[in-house]
Amino acid sequence: MDTPKLLHDRASEISEAARTFHTAAGRPGSHAGAPGSLESLEDALQALSAAWYQLAADAAPGIRERQRTRSSEVPSWPHVDGLSREEEVRLIGTLHDVGAAFARCARACRHGRSRLDRSRGAEVAWLEVSDRPAKSAA
Repeated sequence: MDTPKLLHDRASEISEAARTFHTAAGRPGSHAGAPGSLESLEDALQALSAAWYQLAADAAPGIRERQRTRSSEVPSWPHVDGLSREEEVRLIGTLHDVGAAFARCARACRHGRSRLDRSRGAEVAWLEVSDRPAKSAA
């Protein structure tokens, strides 16, 4: 199986898993799974971020090839993979932007999980205090 098809198939699987997650999130009581889900989602988003940075690195050899083959006699940079230098730079920049966006989403999951853990800790502390017999104000 060629790499573009493999990437497309894996992206389709991620899309299907997201739809299944959306359906599960609509069930009553699903909020209880939020902290664990955020942890798994953070991990997945970090892996996706790294993958997009790798795709950008894969697109970058054209720039190195141009630097190697460039001579003072050539007035413009040769096209590599059919892209002009500007198109290649835009492509790499876009792939970096996608990787950075996934990284920001992973960070949001980490912060969200942290907030949920703190609020759950406060809820447990409140329950522990409310379970104790009240002292009389004598």
